[in-house]
Amino acid sequence: MSFAVARMTKLKADNLVGIGNHDQRKTTNHSNEDIDVSRSHLNYDLVAGRTNNFKTDYIKVILNILLFHIKKQ
Repeated sequence: MSFAVARMTKLKADNLVGIGNHDQRKTTNHSNEDIDVSRSHLNYDLVAGRTNNFKTDYIKVILNILLFHIKKQ
């Protein structure tokens, strides 16, 4: 059975680097002992074109939204 978890949290841009490292499992210390890092290569991203840096991706999305609204005016 498959399932998805969605979570909304208010963050500052500086926190995105740490959150990205946690999400991509770049650290060796995991709070969940059931994580099998040997299977991490099977993970896939639902959003195409993302980098491994959440802050860079976030800035790119915000700039695209701002450019869209500027062109619209």
